[in-house]
Amino acid sequence: MSNSIEFDEKRGEVRLLGSRQMVIDMDALCSHLDTLVGNQVSEVIVKNLELQEGKEEADRFLSSHPDAKVEEFIELMKRYDALSGVGITTVKLSENQDGPIFIEIANPYIKRTKGSSKSLLFSWWCGVLSGILHRELDLESITYDASSDVLRCTIIPRILE
Repeated sequence: MSNSIEFDEKRGEVRLLGSRQMVIDMDALCSHLDTLVGNQVSEVIVKNLELQEGKEEADRFLSSHPDAKVEEFIELMKRYDALSGVGITTVKLSENQDGPIFIEIANPYIKRTKGSSKSLLFSWWCGVLSGILHRELDLESITYDASSDVLRCTIIPRILE
């Protein structure tokens, strides 16, 4: 697996950490989706899509690195965020990895906390963490602090009724 971002203009490819990607303006896509179907519906669509994508990413990692520690995978995903332009991500797990998880993205690409943008970045993390911690998680709160340019999220264990 590559440790960086690679551009191959002749083949028309971009690879991020060895995986082929496509460069797309996700902020514009979210804005258009919000306009098309409204903030609530677009948030649900993106939340479910990104949650599933995150779980699939965790499954791929775990199948190719069965002995990896949770912290190793989190470091790789933080690097992925930085290389892909998401921002600089920090993740704080509870001591036993069974309580709330706090994620911050400094200099975030998306700063909005409504509509599909609200779910875009952190739903993926929720899926990734659900997969590697082997328990279902949910987004609890998402806030943006303009003075420090930090997007914050709390992820909590899902309460099944």
